[in-house]
Amino acid sequence: MQDTTLKSKIRELVEEEERLNYAKRMGEKWVRDLEPIKTNWMKPYLEKAPYLVLVFRQVYGVDATGERKNHYYNEISICIATGILLAAIQVREVGSITQHAEI
Repeated sequence: MQDTTLKSKIRELVEEEERLNYAKRMGEKWVRDLEPIKTNWMKPYLEKAPYLVLVFRQVYGVDATGERKNHYYNEISICIATGILLAAIQVREVGSITQHAEI
């Protein structure tokens, strides 16, 4: 994805979630443990990166009758698929960074 407007919107959404992570979800010790690597809720690289690859998981689907069908093991499957994607990116000697957000 190269669309600068869309990358800006993605950054806003991710940073909103990250602010919540740092303020409420992660806890003081976790935040303190991250200090040496100088990471925080701000993600300016999301706009600077030449491309963004977004990976989504589908928690459920809808069958022909409109009934909701849960997709079991979706989290495990997306983790495996993303790991394979990152390995392929590394083999091509392209830099990558991961960012998780519940959007």
